[in-house]
Amino acid sequence: MKTKSYRRFLCIGIILSHLFIIMCEKNPSESENEAPVMPPQESMMIDLSGFSVGGAQSLNKPAIPQTKKHFGLAVGTLTLVNTAIALHLIIPAYIFGRALLEDPELQSDGKFHWTYSTKYQLLNYEADLAGWVDVPGSEVNWEMIVTQSKRKLDHYRWYYGHCNIGATEGGWTFNDVSQPDQQIPVVQIDWLVQSETDRMLVFKNVFEGNENIGDQLTYQIDGDSARVQYLDFSEGTTSKIVWHTETIAGYIQAPNYNEGVPGCWDENQQDLN
Repeated sequence: MKTKSYRRFLCIGIILSHLFIIMCEKNPSESENEAPVMPPQESMMIDLSGFSVGGAQSLNKPAIPQTKKHFGLAVGTLTLVNTAIALHLIIPAYIFGRALLEDPELQSDGKFHWTYSTKYQLLNYEADLAGWVDVPGSEVNWEMIVTQSKRKLDHYRWYYGHCNIGATEGGWTFNDVSQPDQQIPVVQIDWLVQSETDRMLVFKNVFEGNENIGDQLTYQIDGDSARVQYLDFSEGTTSKIVWHTETIAGYIQAPNYNEGVPGCWDENQQDLN
């Protein structure tokens, strides 16, 4: 009697186990027939427009000479940072964002592909963005293949990366597009984009042989606080600009500026020290 009961219990356990496996296999978040969630376009670019606009308006206000030097230096520095990042990433970010308008297709390689053409500054780009689940329930891989005849790009792997299933954090690696006959990583981005007020991008120079290899630029929004920080890897020094996103009050701190002491300004961008 006990043996029958045990066998019956065992059979029920096996059946339930099979049902559980089937249910897990049909979990929509891990379905092989459902395209993965794309990372946001903000995973590649930073937005300093709020600071720049605020700065431009404030700098036009009457002020005693020399009372806005901290803020003025911060504006100039962030303008250079924004320009440098845009120069290298605005085109790949634009092409990537264009995929959001397309419907993906599951192809024979087991990957979802967003294939489309788009134009930027009179040049037409043929793009193939591929995404596939690498670790079920955990990680998605991505790669962008681009063709552009004038830039001599022939199915060139411009960048590749990974993200979590929810596409709220991950990483990108960009190859040197100026050398279309080679795959040379130059920039790596580790990113976190939870919301408009909770995000961080860390740009790292990974270009072998470059004098600035190892340098890092961090852009972070945490609630109403914003920060841009630069690590000079060879010098072992850090410079940063921190500000309130609403009032624009903040400070700039660098090893060779203001004797290393944070140069602070108030909501009117007037120096406090």
